[in-house]
Amino acid sequence: MRKLLSLIAASALLLVAQPASATPPEEALARFVDRVETLSADFEQIERDDRDEVLQSSRGHLWLQRPGRFRWEVTEPFSQLVVADGDTLWNYDPDLAQATRRPAREALSGTPAELLAEGTGIEERFEVRAADAAPVGEANAVVRLLPREDTSDFSAVTLHLREGVPVALIFDDRIGGRTEVRFSNIVLNEAIDAQKLRFEPPEGTEVVRLE
Repeated sequence: MRKLLSLIAASALLLVAQPASATPPEEALARFVDRVETLSADFEQIERDDRDEVLQSSRGHLWLQRPGRFRWEVTEPFSQLVVADGDTLWNYDPDLAQATRRPAREALSGTPAELLAEGTGIEERFEVRAADAAPVGEANAVVRLLPREDTSDFSAVTLHLREGVPVALIFDDRIGGRTEVRFSNIVLNEAIDAQKLRFEPPEGTEVVRLE
Protein backbone atom coordinates (compact mmCIF):
# COMPACT_ATOMS: atom_id res chain seq x y z
CA MET A 1 0.00 0.00 0.00
CA ARG A 2 2.71 2.48 1.00
CA LYS A 3 4.66 1.52 -2.13
CA LEU A 4 1.68 2.43 -4.28
CA LEU A 5 1.18 5.70 -2.41
CA SER A 6 4.77 6.59 -3.11
CA LEU A 7 4.07 6.62 -6.81
CA ILE A 8 1.52 9.30 -6.54
CA ALA A 9 2.92 11.86 -8.60
CA ALA A 10 3.65 15.39 -8.80
CA SER A 11 2.92 18.78 -10.03
CA ALA A 12 4.08 19.99 -13.36
CA LEU A 13 4.09 22.57 -16.16
CA LEU A 14 3.28 21.97 -19.79
CA LEU A 15 6.72 21.03 -21.08
CA VAL A 16 8.20 23.05 -23.92
CA ALA A 17 10.91 21.83 -26.26
CA GLN A 18 13.66 24.35 -25.60
CA PRO A 19 17.11 24.17 -23.97
CA ALA A 20 16.99 24.16 -20.16
CA SER A 21 19.45 26.20 -18.11
CA ALA A 22 20.59 24.90 -14.75
CA THR A 23 18.62 26.00 -11.71
CA PRO A 24 19.91 25.83 -8.11
CA PRO A 25 18.14 22.99 -6.24
CA GLU A 26 16.90 25.25 -3.43
CA GLU A 27 15.35 27.66 -5.90
CA ALA A 28 13.75 24.84 -7.87
CA LEU A 29 12.31 23.30 -4.72
CA ALA A 30 10.97 26.67 -3.54
CA ARG A 31 9.17 27.08 -6.85
CA PHE A 32 7.70 23.60 -6.47
CA VAL A 33 6.34 24.51 -3.03
CA ASP A 34 5.01 27.93 -4.02
CA ARG A 35 3.52 27.65 -7.48
CA VAL A 36 1.56 24.38 -7.61
CA GLU A 37 -2.11 24.48 -6.69
CA THR A 38 -3.56 21.88 -9.04
CA LEU A 39 -2.07 19.46 -11.53
CA SER A 40 -3.14 16.76 -13.92
CA ALA A 41 -0.74 14.50 -15.82
CA ASP A 42 -0.32 11.11 -17.42
CA PHE A 43 2.25 8.92 -15.72
CA GLU A 44 4.39 5.92 -16.52
CA GLN A 45 5.82 3.95 -13.60
CA ILE A 46 8.58 1.33 -13.63
CA GLU A 47 9.60 -0.68 -10.55
CA ARG A 48 13.01 -2.40 -10.40
CA ASP A 49 14.58 -4.74 -7.87
CA ASP A 50 18.05 -4.54 -6.32
CA ARG A 51 19.52 -6.18 -9.46
CA ASP A 52 17.94 -3.49 -11.66
CA GLU A 53 15.53 -5.99 -13.18
CA VAL A 54 12.04 -4.71 -14.01
CA LEU A 55 9.41 -6.08 -11.66
CA GLN A 56 6.44 -4.33 -13.19
CA SER A 57 5.38 -1.28 -15.14
CA SER A 58 2.10 0.60 -15.27
CA ARG A 59 0.43 3.66 -16.76
CA GLY A 60 -2.35 5.95 -15.71
CA HIS A 61 -3.37 9.49 -14.81
CA LEU A 62 -2.95 11.76 -11.81
CA TRP A 63 -5.13 14.63 -10.59
CA LEU A 64 -3.73 16.68 -7.71
CA GLN A 65 -5.18 19.56 -5.71
CA ARG A 66 -3.30 20.97 -2.76
CA PRO A 67 -3.58 20.63 0.09
CA GLY A 68 -4.01 16.90 0.46
CA ARG A 69 -6.34 15.90 -2.37
CA PHE A 70 -5.44 13.65 -5.27
CA ARG A 71 -6.60 10.86 -7.54
CA TRP A 72 -4.02 8.30 -8.74
CA GLU A 73 -5.68 6.08 -11.36
CA VAL A 74 -3.82 3.12 -12.84
CA THR A 75 -5.27 2.03 -16.18
CA GLU A 76 -2.62 -0.38 -17.55
CA PRO A 77 -1.98 -3.30 -17.23
CA PHE A 78 -4.80 -3.46 -14.65
CA SER A 79 -7.16 -1.03 -12.97
CA GLN A 80 -6.48 0.36 -9.52
CA LEU A 81 -7.47 3.60 -7.85
CA VAL A 82 -6.20 5.66 -4.93
CA VAL A 83 -8.15 8.74 -3.85
CA ALA A 84 -7.37 11.15 -1.03
CA ASP A 85 -10.21 13.57 -0.29
CA GLY A 86 -8.42 15.57 2.40
CA ASP A 87 -9.62 13.40 5.29
CA THR A 88 -9.78 9.80 4.05
CA LEU A 89 -7.49 7.79 1.83
CA TRP A 90 -9.25 5.20 -0.35
CA ASN A 91 -7.56 2.33 -2.19
CA TYR A 92 -9.96 0.59 -4.59
CA ASP A 93 -9.34 -2.65 -6.50
CA PRO A 94 -12.20 -3.17 -8.97
CA ASP A 95 -11.10 -6.73 -9.82
CA LEU A 96 -11.50 -7.75 -6.17
CA ALA A 97 -14.49 -5.45 -5.62
CA GLN A 98 -12.74 -4.27 -2.46
CA ALA A 99 -11.91 -0.84 -1.08
CA THR A 100 -9.81 0.02 1.96
CA ARG A 101 -10.14 3.30 3.81
CA ARG A 102 -7.94 4.90 6.44
CA PRO A 103 -7.23 8.39 7.81
CA ALA A 104 -5.26 10.23 5.14
CA ARG A 105 -2.81 11.93 7.50
CA GLU A 106 -1.78 8.63 9.08
CA ALA A 107 -1.54 6.75 5.78
CA LEU A 108 0.47 9.40 3.93
CA SER A 109 2.83 10.40 6.72
CA GLY A 110 6.45 10.15 5.61
CA THR A 111 5.67 9.11 2.03
CA PRO A 112 6.53 10.96 -1.20
CA ALA A 113 2.77 11.23 -1.68
CA GLU A 114 2.61 13.49 1.36
CA LEU A 115 5.47 15.54 -0.01
CA LEU A 116 3.72 16.11 -3.32
CA ALA A 117 0.17 16.53 -2.07
CA GLU A 118 0.98 18.89 0.79
CA GLY A 119 4.05 20.68 -0.54
CA THR A 120 4.72 22.60 2.67
CA GLY A 121 7.08 21.58 5.46
CA ILE A 122 9.44 19.70 3.15
CA GLU A 123 12.59 20.64 5.04
CA GLU A 124 11.03 19.49 8.31
CA ARG A 125 10.54 15.97 6.97
CA PHE A 126 13.39 15.68 4.47
CA GLU A 127 17.03 16.70 4.29
CA VAL A 128 17.43 18.58 1.00
CA ARG A 129 20.55 18.02 -1.10
CA ALA A 130 21.73 18.72 -4.60
CA ALA A 131 21.99 15.52 -6.66
CA ASP A 132 24.73 14.64 -9.13
CA ALA A 133 22.40 12.60 -11.33
CA ALA A 134 21.88 13.69 -14.94
CA PRO A 135 18.53 15.45 -15.40
CA VAL A 136 15.73 13.35 -16.87
CA GLY A 137 13.98 14.67 -19.98
CA GLU A 138 13.34 18.42 -19.85
CA ALA A 139 14.41 18.82 -16.21
CA ASN A 140 16.80 21.65 -15.39
CA ALA A 141 17.35 20.84 -11.70
CA VAL A 142 17.73 17.64 -9.68
CA VAL A 143 17.01 17.58 -5.94
CA ARG A 144 17.62 14.66 -3.60
CA LEU A 145 15.51 14.34 -0.45
CA LEU A 146 16.53 12.13 2.45
CA PRO A 147 13.81 11.27 5.02
CA ARG A 148 14.65 12.51 8.51
CA GLU A 149 12.62 9.70 10.08
CA ASP A 150 13.95 6.14 9.99
CA THR A 151 10.37 4.88 9.86
CA SER A 152 10.07 5.87 6.18
CA ASP A 153 9.97 2.99 3.69
CA PHE A 154 12.37 4.91 1.46
CA SER A 155 16.02 5.85 1.75
CA ALA A 156 15.88 8.69 -0.78
CA VAL A 157 13.55 10.53 -3.14
CA THR A 158 14.97 12.31 -6.20
CA LEU A 159 12.97 15.03 -7.93
CA HIS A 160 13.80 15.99 -11.50
CA LEU A 161 12.35 19.47 -11.89
CA ARG A 162 11.73 21.94 -14.67
CA GLU A 163 10.95 25.45 -13.52
CA GLY A 164 10.24 24.06 -10.08
CA VAL A 165 7.82 21.34 -11.23
CA PRO A 166 8.66 17.61 -11.28
CA VAL A 167 8.90 15.90 -14.64
CA ALA A 168 10.15 12.69 -13.01
CA LEU A 169 10.20 11.19 -9.54
CA ILE A 170 12.65 8.45 -8.55
CA PHE A 171 12.72 6.82 -5.16
CA ASP A 172 14.97 4.20 -3.62
CA ASP A 173 13.62 1.78 -1.05
CA ARG A 174 15.59 0.40 1.87
CA ILE A 175 16.17 -3.02 0.30
CA GLY A 176 17.81 -1.78 -2.89
CA GLY A 177 14.78 -1.40 -5.14
CA ARG A 178 14.01 1.65 -7.21
CA THR A 179 10.83 3.09 -8.70
CA GLU A 180 10.74 5.73 -11.42
CA VAL A 181 7.67 7.74 -12.39
CA ARG A 182 7.70 10.00 -15.44
CA PHE A 183 5.01 12.53 -16.29
CA SER A 184 3.62 13.72 -19.62
CA ASN A 185 0.70 15.80 -20.94
CA ILE A 186 1.05 17.93 -17.83
CA VAL A 187 -1.42 20.70 -17.01
CA LEU A 188 -0.80 23.07 -14.11
CA ASN A 189 -3.22 25.16 -12.04
CA GLU A 190 -6.41 24.51 -13.98
CA ALA A 191 -9.69 23.64 -12.25
CA ILE A 192 -10.26 19.95 -11.50
CA ASP A 193 -13.72 18.41 -11.39
CA ALA A 194 -14.52 17.96 -7.68
CA GLN A 195 -15.92 14.49 -8.37
CA LYS A 196 -12.44 13.32 -9.36
CA LEU A 197 -11.27 13.99 -5.81
CA ARG A 198 -14.02 12.01 -4.07
CA PHE A 199 -14.76 8.31 -3.86
CA GLU A 200 -17.98 6.44 -3.28
CA PRO A 201 -17.62 2.64 -3.19
CA PRO A 202 -19.69 1.06 -6.00
CA GLU A 203 -22.59 -1.08 -4.92
CA GLY A 204 -21.40 -4.52 -3.84
CA THR A 205 -17.91 -3.36 -2.86
CA GLU A 206 -16.42 -4.79 0.34
CA VAL A 207 -15.11 -1.89 2.43
CA VAL A 208 -12.25 -2.56 4.84
CA ARG A 209 -11.61 0.10 7.50
CA LEU A 210 -8.01 0.48 8.67
CA GLU A 211 -8.22 3.00 11.51
